[in-house]
Amino acid sequence: MNWSLTRTIARPAACDIRAVAIWVMLIVAGVGCSASPVWPQDSREAGIGGGIFLGTQADHWLDRDGVLGIDAVAAPDNDRFVKADGRVANYGTRPTLTSALWLRVRIPELDARSLPQWTISLNEPRARQAVLYVKSEDRWQTLVWQALRPVAGDQAVMRYPVFVVPADLMSGRVIYLRIESPSSLRGILWLHPEASFFNAYSHEALLFGALFGMLLALFVYIAVFGVIMRDPALISLAVFILAYVGYAVSDRGFLDTAIWPDAMLLARMLSFPGTFVIHGARLAFSLYYLRVPQHYPRVALALWGLVGVMALGALRAIWEVAADEVYWARRVLPYAGILVTAVTAALLLVMLRREWRRVLAFVLCWLPALAAGTIRAVFDAYPGIDAHPLVLNGTYLLIGLSLLMFSIFASLDLQYRERRLRSSVQISEARFRSFADSASDSFWETDADGTIVHRIGPASEALGLRLGVGMLDTLKQGGRQDAIGAALKGRHAFRSMVVDIADAAGRTRHIGLSGAPVFQPGGGFIGFRGIATDLTEDIARRNRDLQQQKMAAIGQLAGGIAHEINNLLHPILNLSRRVAAQFASGDEKRKQLDIVVDAGVRASEIVAGILAYVRPDIGDGSRMPFPDAVRRASDAIRPIVGESIRYKMEIDTEDGPSVAAGEVLQVLSNLVANAVYATGGAGAITVSFSVSGDDDKPYTLVVADNGSGMDDMTRERALEPFFTTKEPGRGTGLGLSIVYGLVRNWRGTIEIESRPGHGTHIIIRLPREAAAS
Repeated sequence: MNWSLTRTIARPAACDIRAVAIWVMLIVAGVGCSASPVWPQDSREAGIGGGIFLGTQADHWLDRDGVLGIDAVAAPDNDRFVKADGRVANYGTRPTLTSALWLRVRIPELDARSLPQWTISLNEPRARQAVLYVKSEDRWQTLVWQALRPVAGDQAVMRYPVFVVPADLMSGRVIYLRIESPSSLRGILWLHPEASFFNAYSHEALLFGALFGMLLALFVYIAVFGVIMRDPALISLAVFILAYVGYAVSDRGFLDTAIWPDAMLLARMLSFPGTFVIHGARLAFSLYYLRVPQHYPRVALALWGLVGVMALGALRAIWEVAADEVYWARRVLPYAGILVTAVTAALLLVMLRREWRRVLAFVLCWLPALAAGTIRAVFDAYPGIDAHPLVLNGTYLLIGLSLLMFSIFASLDLQYRERRLRSSVQISEARFRSFADSASDSFWETDADGTIVHRIGPASEALGLRLGVGMLDTLKQGGRQDAIGAALKGRHAFRSMVVDIADAAGRTRHIGLSGAPVFQPGGGFIGFRGIATDLTEDIARRNRDLQQQKMAAIGQLAGGIAHEINNLLHPILNLSRRVAAQFASGDEKRKQLDIVVDAGVRASEIVAGILAYVRPDIGDGSRMPFPDAVRRASDAIRPIVGESIRYKMEIDTEDGPSVAAGEVLQVLSNLVANAVYATGGAGAITVSFSVSGDDDKPYTLVVADNGSGMDDMTRERALEPFFTTKEPGRGTGLGLSIVYGLVRNWRGTIEIESRPGHGTHIIIRLPREAAAS
């Protein structure tokens, strides 16, 4: 006959797991995720010990079609059962949609007098239906358990198959158990005294309730810090924790029994699709925490593709759950977990050299969870492996332990980040001050009354800004303060106002001022903030550029005039020579014509110098590397320098642009001649060629002497045509002008560094490739 599987069960409030869940939520800001029944007074006071694990004694057989009845299965000629031999039955995920697992086990002799009621339980919360068969008086007694369906209205809904059986019914007999499950098919079979089982069941619910509450508290903690700090690693971990809590409460049967009765569809949604989310979030967390995108962006991009595959798997699992045909997800999920674990292990090995501290922390915190998860996935992926119940149920505790360890580590890491951030702010402030002190730009700030409250940098000191002194009072010393004063009084921004001041040495300095008013969020005026820039060198450089442009224009004009004069000089000289040849050598007319010829020759030399400045074309045009051309020119110049001059040549590189040798000779001869004159024929002259750090013009030719030097006015006009400091008749003022023309043809630049009494340095900077003449 058929009969009820469970006795009527009471629910005293003292042991209500819902109350325990509320307590956990209040203490750790989590949610209690289970509520377990509490058993009759006589059962709780029985003082019974533990149970017997029958899984290692149960023979097993898989009915793939799920159509055989008990008579066919228990027939004497049915030899299809696999002997237990101390191993637990494990068929992994459901092989087919109709598969049913049969277990056969002999119950030991039981003391029916002292322990009249015993429980047979199958610790598999995802089971849909279980039927227990016990033969009595040649008839099969049938006990049926169905998920989410208590036998009577006053009985508790159990999370997994539980049968309460009289001891005298099954003592010493062989029982059969038929199991249907949409997920794992395993023989986790227990035999307990009734009171012992319900105590263990209650304690298990308490333990998982505390675990789920702790995990939810960790989720809130990690999520809040992740959002505040915009840390993708913490956000990924928070997603992992939330998905895992949803998976665990559904996988262990708490969601659809204690939290939300009959919510089987929701439980399956959190279980199958949630597992894909767990794997994807775990991989994303590993990528961010190990800083893979920073070190190996292509590897990270490929692994993000794997995260996307997990998301697609979750969508496919949702579709299968909605259609009540979960087959593909059950088959794929174990291998997905193994794949993600293998990829994580590979990342740890790859990142060990780059981020060994993070790898070490990751291994210490996650090794229990990785090991437990891998073993659980192996049990599902490879049927036949002995499925020990402690290993299967210990997965949840080990993952909770890993998350708790990482939360502790994350707290320490956050404190470390805070200290490092505070130190970084202090270092940045010091760095900012150093930059401001060393840069040409300086910074200033006033209060609402116009008093200087902050200033930093050399330009602010050059301007004379002083703390506690009004900005307008300071500007009165520099003149041209009317426009700036009007802007300050009117609270208007101003840009690039130039103030001229005299420094301690009496030289004029040009300071550029910019500023803008600052207002509070509510609109109240705070003061002005601005920048002070020393423009002295920029203005001087701009003046030099204008001077060079003026020289170029003068040169072009002089070249055109010289060309026309040169055309006139040829007939004058030729005709004068012919006429002079018609007179005797002592004739007064011939002497006068010779004077005309000498003046014409002198004029032609001047014209030739002007043309050489405008259109240099010196030498035979043969081109060679610049260092070789410098050596050849120096060898030609050295004999005419004189013994009293200490002449030295230094060439630090054999690299350089290719130029015409005659042009280099012309440049060096003019520069060395000026140096000899500046030293009075008894000094030191150094010609050097080297590589500088300038990417645009990396080569530098320097002609230096220790002569009398130049004052600022002479230095600024030295490159002008016809400008000379020599006595009349000793120079045309075209030497440096010709040098400037040649250097300009090379696309180079020329600078003069000189002070009276400290000699002169002519610096020529050349590009990598010089233009041909």
